[in-house]
Amino acid sequence: MSELDTIRCTIEEIDRDIAQLFEKRMDAVGLVAEYKLQNGLPIEDADREQALLQKNVAYIQNPCYEPLYAQFQRDIMRLSKEYQHQMSNEFIFVHTRAGGYPVMLRRGFLQRAGEFFNLNRKVLIVTDSGVPEQYGMTVASQCKDTVVFVFEQGEKSKCLDTYAQILQVLTENAFTRTDCVVAVGGGVVGDVAGFAAASYMRGIDFYNIPTTLLAQVDSSVGGKTAVDFEGYKNLIGAFYQPKGVLIDPDVLHTLPVRHVRNGLAEALKMSLTHDANLFDLFEQQELTDSVLEEVIRRAITVK
Repeated sequence: MSELDTIRCTIEEIDRDIAQLFEKRMDAVGLVAEYKLQNGLPIEDADREQALLQKNVAYIQNPCYEPLYAQFQRDIMRLSKEYQHQMSNEFIFVHTRAGGYPVMLRRGFLQRAGEFFNLNRKVLIVTDSGVPEQYGMTVASQCKDTVVFVFEQGEKSKCLDTYAQILQVLTENAFTRTDCVVAVGGGVVGDVAGFAAASYMRGIDFYNIPTTLLAQVDSSVGGKTAVDFEGYKNLIGAFYQPKGVLIDPDVLHTLPVRHVRNGLAEALKMSLTHDANLFDLFEQQELTDSVLEEVIRRAITVK
């Protein structure tokens, strides 16, 4: 190997080290973004950015390098802000008296459920016959140990019998307090699965993956879980907040048009009472994929 090749190899090694350090830095930036989102802090912080820039440039001993390094620092800070802004569009933090939980919103997130939920344990996936089978299987493939329970779709299944069947599955499969329930479906699935999770062993972890637009903008957020009884809707239930909610708008492509309209009507109602900008989306724009995501995000924020 020539002397030039040796020097080039040294540079490549340094570049690899820089790449690894940058990846670690962005992981830390993600933690900063999560903290800001949870505590309602702004992403932009010009004073701190300027202070960091001056502090870091001061480490450089050779004046010739200072302008180059200053630009390098500005580029890193720009990427950090862009990443935090991206996270702020993907993560909505729901505050409750007991703390809160994240709502993850982005296309393709169903395939990444294991990154956001703790599925490295025994998981009961609850779904119904109206939900495409591949949605539950996609989540199951990311779990350490999975049991899948499917019940008949429809409001008629939102009853004590279905609730009891879920409890029986949990018991027969020896679920413990350290295990969890994941609902994959619409409002009925989320309500029944959440109520079962709330009452089994006095409460085990519950995650919600809504697959209807109505559930995405409404019932998946707020912790309302219940079953119907003696002709009364939601008569028996509990307020039990999920550990997290994952919303993937891609799952709406298999939804009947009527069900999409149901969800849009609920979002429109929210816009009329709380969000003029959300109403503008209905009034002025075509419902493209990006607009639909913004409708979901704003509706959840109102909720």
